[in-house]
Amino acid sequence: MRSRLKDERNLARILGEQLPRLSHLLFVLDTGAPQHTQRLARLASSAITRIHADIEMTAGRSVCVTAIVLDRTADPTVLRDRICERLRDNPIEGSFLLKWSEIVQSSIRDVVSEALS
Repeated sequence: MRSRLKDERNLARILGEQLPRLSHLLFVLDTGAPQHTQRLARLASSAITRIHADIEMTAGRSVCVTAIVLDRTADPTVLRDRICERLRDNPIEGSFLLKWSEIVQSSIRDVVSEALS
């Protein structure tokens, strides 16, 4: 898991440098094993914070980085809807990690707004 997140971090840095209009990165993560969900969430949280900071330092601009950690109850249709909603938003936070259970009934914008208020 750790090496994959490092690869994603390198990819994000390259994207930040090569795509000047990039404003948002969204990662969807699934461990495939419920017992690893908490560990993945911890690793992802620190990784997306670093990704955001790396892009800011290398590209000189802010890119919002969102990660969604799935569990076995994830509904592909709802997930698609949440991702589309999120990518249409103008998020103000630098990075934010969500668990599937937090966004099943609410939009990502609502969950983030509530957490930041």
